[in-house]
Amino acid sequence: MEKKLRLIAIANRWHIREAEEEIGDSLYIYDRKCLELRLDPEYPLIYVYSCLESSKVFNYIIQEPPAYIERIVPVQIIYKQVIRLMNEDLLHSGSVFDILRQFVRARCGESCLVEAHPRNFYIVYRDKLTRRQAQKYVQKMIASYLGVRIDRKAKYSLILEDTRLGIIGAILLRGTDRIRYWRRRRLSLDT
Repeated sequence: MEKKLRLIAIANRWHIREAEEEIGDSLYIYDRKCLELRLDPEYPLIYVYSCLESSKVFNYIIQEPPAYIERIVPVQIIYKQVIRLMNEDLLHSGSVFDILRQFVRARCGESCLVEAHPRNFYIVYRDKLTRRQAQKYVQKMIASYLGVRIDRKAKYSLILEDTRLGIIGAILLRGTDRIRYWRRRRLSLDT
């Protein structure tokens, strides 16, 4: 297999180096030849490149949940076209929504939780919107364009991470992108 972007890890700014080391330690034994970790210069993101599949990289990391990582998102889909949020209108090419519609319907069904994390790379929003407002707006727009119902208690969540490399999408069981879920499970606090 060729080396590709397989995972995005999100950590606190002040623990980014320790988080990078933890990922390297947990994956090096499985992928010695082509493991590569890149840090985002502006945001606390770690891009994990590997020859292994995304699901394997995700599973190897959660076997021993890292202490300094907040969330991990396996790369299931990458979209590299800019989506602009301007004046309550969504200017887009329909292809991103066509791709997402097929992606969501196949895995989630009629309802899911939508988590969008815009950072003004590929999901561009005007300066007057705060990041949180843009996040809520993107969630509503994606749900309306995809024809899915946003349900906070849905079994699956659609996660969209806006990165320098494109919009990274993944559908996971709700909450499993959060490392605290795996820590609690490891300690048998949740069953």
